[in-house]
Amino acid sequence: MHFRRLALLAALPLLSAPLAAQEVQGRVTIAGAAAARGALVELLDAAGRPAASAATDSTGAFRVRAPGAGSFRLRAGQVGFRGALSAPFELRDGERLDRSLVISPHV
Repeated sequence: MHFRRLALLAALPLLSAPLAAQEVQGRVTIAGAAAARGALVELLDAAGRPAASAATDSTGAFRVRAPGAGSFRLRAGQVGFRGALSAPFELRDGERLDRSLVISPHV
């Protein structure tokens, strides 16, 4: 009985440890290499529904956290620019991926 209590107590830190989140980070640029400041980046699930979103910072950098593992795409857009849509990609539990997108001015 004493051994079982010790084993349970030893396992508690493992049970309470936070799970690593799935994230996609990267940069959105405007064709010609300028940073796309304030662009909206959406993480789309396999059905094309938004699962998470973020705005880019002054360097065009973004980070979105996925609700779970799965198949996703990224979509980036900004007023006055033609948006970008990434190819589908798989995101595993606890994985962090780097993806970049390029938007272009409407002509």
